[in-house]
Amino acid sequence: MTGNLVSQQNTTPRNFALSRNGWSLSLPVFGMTLLLVMSNVVDAIFLSKISADAVGAVGALFSVIAVIVFILRQLSQASGSLIGQLLGCDREKDVIPVFVTSLIINVCFSIMAIGFLVVIKDHIGLWLGLSTPMAMMSSQYLGIIAPGLLIQALTVSFIALSSAYGKTLWNLWVILATNLLNILLNTLLMLGAFSTVEFGIESVAVSTVVSQVIGLLMIGLIVFNKLNIDLNRNDFFTVHWQLLKKILAIGLPASLIPISMQLNLLMITWMAIKFGPSVLLTQIYTINILIVVVAWSSAMAVSTQIVISRYVGEREFDKANEALYTGIRRGMLGAVLGVGLLSIFSDTLYGIFTTDLVIAKNGAMVLFVCLLMEPFRAVNLVTLASLSASGDAKFPALMSVVIMWFFGVPLAWFLGVQCELGLIGMYIGRMSDEILRSVIVLKRWNTERWKKGHL
Repeated sequence: MTGNLVSQQNTTPRNFALSRNGWSLSLPVFGMTLLLVMSNVVDAIFLSKISADAVGAVGALFSVIAVIVFILRQLSQASGSLIGQLLGCDREKDVIPVFVTSLIINVCFSIMAIGFLVVIKDHIGLWLGLSTPMAMMSSQYLGIIAPGLLIQALTVSFIALSSAYGKTLWNLWVILATNLLNILLNTLLMLGAFSTVEFGIESVAVSTVVSQVIGLLMIGLIVFNKLNIDLNRNDFFTVHWQLLKKILAIGLPASLIPISMQLNLLMITWMAIKFGPSVLLTQIYTINILIVVVAWSSAMAVSTQIVISRYVGEREFDKANEALYTGIRRGMLGAVLGVGLLSIFSDTLYGIFTTDLVIAKNGAMVLFVCLLMEPFRAVNLVTLASLSASGDAKFPALMSVVIMWFFGVPLAWFLGVQCELGLIGMYIGRMSDEILRSVIVLKRWNTERWKKGHL
């Protein structure tokens, strides 16, 4: 099979089972997306049983690790979009080269990332402004978690493949099992079930990595057995340059946005450190509490991306347009309801992590700003994912990065630090950024240039 794979066309689509408009696709994707990011929440909860410093030290790293994980996911979703288009135009035989190329890209990138993190693990905490004892805690955690990125690289590739086939429920059960195993291992260690292993930062990290290994084995077995994916040695020694370029052309620009979002959060965390431990912990706990809402918006983006990639492959552009606005409506509605509920029960939610009433009070105020911010985040995520699914990824991604760093971050710094509004000011800056970008990406979609990006 040669590198001209991408240019082939077949206009006789075969109907693979895929729910295009119902909740049977969106809800499993939501559960899957929520559980994918729950490992950080689980770690934060168990670290809070050790000390507040442990939460702060490791929580400051979450955005750094998330940058790498989001790149891996975007590269995998890029291959998933291509696979969706292939299935939409009856070219299932071309799926394996796309999948193998995705695996190779993710493995290579994860190995480079692991090497980078291992080199900087003893310094990154100090660079972020943490105290020396907290920086040592960060180093301990990162030294164990970093090698686990190779496991995540393989896992997200399998997840993207099964999602492209519409089998999101499989992913949901695997990721649920992974998180439950993580909770079980941490609980056993905390209760002293393993007398030779002391409960601490390193044991929390080990539990996370062990559960991820089991999750990879599960999703791998399911994919190979249920989708009848048959790989051989030659598949890994045949370079499909056009596929490689296509995946990178979609995945790398699309990854700029989550990278910028995570670096944005890292900047907010860095600003929060300047206000002291209380503000830093408020920021970390707020991120963990908001995960359910962010997961909802991300799920609407992923499920809409899956559907639109299939419609674009079938040249059903009107249906693709309808799918986008359905995803936006669901994303915005879920964001408003989600943050509203979190605000109502904010005292209880912050109480899971801390007994400090000042943190709970400040967190409730931040959540109020998020009530206005999160619906626009949903618009951005859904629209950008849809543009990426159709191949129109470069301009929207670059535009989003420019606005985020030349408008959103400076405004957050000005309001939060210069005007001394603290986290409230920083989040008002983030909210303004989300609103402006949502208007621009929707205008980009309405130009209909995305119709020219299909295979």
